[in-house]
Amino acid sequence: MRYPRFLPSCPSSRKRREGPEYSIGLLAASALLSIVIAPLSILIVDRIKHAGWTVSPMQVAQTVLVSVVVPLVLGYAVRAKAPNLAAEIADPINKFSLALLILAFLPILYLSRHTIWDLVGRRVIIALVLFTVVGLTVGHLLGGPDPHNRRILALATATRHPGVAMAISALNFPDQRAAQIVIVYHLILGTIVSIPYVKWQARVNAATGGNATA
Repeated sequence: MRYPRFLPSCPSSRKRREGPEYSIGLLAASALLSIVIAPLSILIVDRIKHAGWTVSPMQVAQTVLVSVVVPLVLGYAVRAKAPNLAAEIADPINKFSLALLILAFLPILYLSRHTIWDLVGRRVIIALVLFTVVGLTVGHLLGGPDPHNRRILALATATRHPGVAMAISALNFPDQRAAQIVIVYHLILGTIVSIPYVKWQARVNAATGGNATA
């Protein structure tokens, strides 16, 4: 959505512009579209490689329902019924979820400490880094004139939805732990590679007073 040029100078319009609506809408849209896009992509790759890979829309939908739709609906319900409570618990919940994510990753990192060197030898790590860089670049270029939206789209394009990837790998490679390890390391490397981009965008935003359009 394009805003008139005079709106950024208005504090209330800037607050709307930098709100979470775009990121939440992007999350919901990409998650729902993955129900169709993920199985279709697997089907196309399988036709090319004849690898016997498969995933049904229902299996992807279950992952999206648990990891995106249900938390999103619950969050909006709490915000609608008790906005003050929602504002108070938002930050603690974010920190708690981040801590749980780190705790969940630590055992995987420990158990895969030997496997990662094999992945490095196969240049998988380089491929994951390049995948993140390409995602950041494409998202940034297609993010439009709003720097906030551009940044959100760049990060979303680079990281994608790990739950859907886990569901696909568990179905097609149930006995290959390396597939799950690659997904985990993609998340970690994606975060590390994205840090310079986030800092760069923060400097650009600070230099332009939060009103950059380029």
